[in-house]
Amino acid sequence: DTLLIETTFGLPEYTFPPREIVYEEMMRWLHNSTSKNHFVVLGGYSTGKAQELTKIVNEFAGVHPLVHSRIFEQNKIYEKSGVKLGSYYNLNHNMNDSNVLIVPPHYIDESLLKALEHQLHKKVDCAIATGWKGLRYKTFPLSDHADFNGLLDYVKNANPKTVLTHHGFAGEFASYVQRRLKIPARPLGEASQTMLHEYNS
Repeated sequence: DTLLIETTFGLPEYTFPPREIVYEEMMRWLHNSTSKNHFVVLGGYSTGKAQELTKIVNEFAGVHPLVHSRIFEQNKIYEKSGVKLGSYYNLNHNMNDSNVLIVPPHYIDESLLKALEHQLHKKVDCAIATGWKGLRYKTFPLSDHADFNGLLDYVKNANPKTVLTHHGFAGEFASYVQRRLKIPARPLGEASQTMLHEYNS
């Protein structure tokens, strides 16, 4: 009867291509950088995104990346659960072991990139795997969140009587649901109630 849905990417501009296409674009960019002897820094969340990056860099680029210690620990947990990620190195004063480094995105800033260029004596190219747009660095739309069309499809398939939206573009997505699907919808945070049944009264 009531669907509560998280709407991080609840605007039409957040429509992501299939992952295989993103992988191809990413590997073209990576190959272009490494063929110029540039060092590559990839940003991805320590759990989930970084493991995907570790795997695709191995499989599609044939590169064994350096990974930040937090990512290294999470990679090991994935492997204990049977997920094959390929080879990688734990970052530990061994910058010459690979020309690709995967780190959590909050570590990436101009100071880090300049320090790497100074230490390695080569240009550093940087990209972040995220669905968000307008960041300072190059981005590739790899996200664990549904994009706008995925959210709409989910609502359509659930066919609820009421939709409550939360996070991200909650108000905007609620408006799209009402206009496009003709289902009553509103943001969860627009009222001060805390119990779900109060929204349905």
